[in-house]
Amino acid sequence: EEVPVAAAAGRKAVSIRCTNKDYKRPTRRDWSVRDYDSEAGILISSHPSYASITDAYWAGAKPKLIESPRVKELAIKILQDQKLVSATADKRSIARALYEWVSLNIGYAGNCVGVGTHVPRDIDWILDNKLGDCKDHALLLQALLKAQGIESQQALVNASHGFGLARIPVVGLVNHVMNYIPSLDLFLDSTATGTPFDTVPLSIAGKPVLLTDGFVEGKKVPMLKPDFNWQKTKGTVTIKADGSASGDFTVNLGGTFAVSYRDSWREMTPDMEKRFISDPYDRDGSGKGWAKIVKRDDPKPMLTTFSYQIQFNLPDFLQSGAGAISLFAPIMTPGSPVLLAASSQADAGTPLISCMGGRGSEEVTFVFPKGRQILAVPSNVSVKTALLRYEAKYKRVGNKIVVTRSYVDNTLGPTCGEAIQKEYRDMAKRVETDLRAQLLYR
Repeated sequence: EEVPVAAAAGRKAVSIRCTNKDYKRPTRRDWSVRDYDSEAGILISSHPSYASITDAYWAGAKPKLIESPRVKELAIKILQDQKLVSATADKRSIARALYEWVSLNIGYAGNCVGVGTHVPRDIDWILDNKLGDCKDHALLLQALLKAQGIESQQALVNASHGFGLARIPVVGLVNHVMNYIPSLDLFLDSTATGTPFDTVPLSIAGKPVLLTDGFVEGKKVPMLKPDFNWQKTKGTVTIKADGSASGDFTVNLGGTFAVSYRDSWREMTPDMEKRFISDPYDRDGSGKGWAKIVKRDDPKPMLTTFSYQIQFNLPDFLQSGAGAISLFAPIMTPGSPVLLAASSQADAGTPLISCMGGRGSEEVTFVFPKGRQILAVPSNVSVKTALLRYEAKYKRVGNKIVVTRSYVDNTLGPTCGEAIQKEYRDMAKRVETDLRAQLLYR
């Protein structure tokens, strides 16, 4: 409903009143994907197209792209520190060194696109303060690349819940800026601290992207491959005569799992690391339950792999007399098969959710003490669907039970519709049933 037009000082104001007479309060809990065209709400924009948005952004950002002596000297120093010589090093190695320096040395703070100014700060300010928002990161990295003769562009993308471009071109829906190197066909997001050079954060993978210099309709950030994320866990749980248990586990992570753990570990103090590892085992606060790091990779390098090893002690792991125990690893990791069971509680009727593929395996050897008789062991499980596969095997060797679990998720992502969600839920229920299966002893 349009309200009469008012005019003042040569400017026209139009007031529009909107009413949703058929509004239904949403019941979904998973809001990882938003469809702004179909959901209740109002989109307002002064831009006629997405190309208009990129033109407006670049008009303000381009004058800030200055090849100053300071930038050129910094680019040379970064390469020297990495034992690289620009005259002989390949373009990818140079770009990697510059990207990693910005990612690890320039802090992230402030507004990106859509909130506040859309113009980056001056490069000198960014370097003086070692700080900047996404626009500042993108500007500095572009300047460093340019100083080494590598042409790049800035690119706008939705870094929150939008996986498609809304019909109305709203600035706030392309709320993040990163870099793109056309000659390498490579996207770089230096604000995602710790994200390795040859990959992208999960939050932007597979999403439409707007290049600021030479708009390309339909351009998207590459999707992460299903086998990019992986985990391998192996350990032993030795149960003592008093019912307590001790053991050790080695965890190897790859892809997003590794990147997230490296990022978390970079920020940990020794005390934080101790509590992160040990608190889940000290259930009653007595200190009898504990865990400690035996060995781990240095988290600082920006790599897609990460490994660590822990030792632990758990009091009251096994009750006296007869009883039952679930046979899964007493350690929680990002790619654990145990997490598959959580999907059984996922919303039904949600049109789209964010998703990603991966694979994981774990082998746990449970060693029972003399005097404990094993009465029954769970049955093996093997389940396969169009996209998912899960296996659990239980092998008895004397007083030992070797449990192996593995899963493969071939989901392409970045979003999954209701059919794939149902496949997840059905598989998760089978996994949940397996995890509830128990070994009987006396």
